Amino acid sequence: MAGAANIKNKLFIDISNPLDFSRGMPPTLTVCNTDSLGEQILRAFQDTKVVKTLNTVTASLMVNPGQINGEHSFS
Repeated sequence: MAGAANIKNKLFIDISNPLDFSRGMPPTLTVCNTDSLGEQILRAFQDTKVVKTLNTVTASLMVNPGQINGEHSFS
C-alpha cells in the first residue's frame, strides 16, 4: 500500500512468519525450503533493503547456520 517509490532505498523490517492455519493445527508454512517471504519482498522491491528479524529459529541453528545446506549471505 505504501508503494515501491515510497520505500525505495529504505530499510524494510520483515517480521513475517508464513503460517497457514487453514487445515488446523499444527500450521504449515505457505513458503518454505527454496524461497521465503523475505526473498519475495526483495524481488518485488529491489531498491529496498530487507532485513529478516524477530522470527523463530532454534538456538542451535542461530549459532551454526551451516547446518542448513546451501549458501548463506549476511549482507
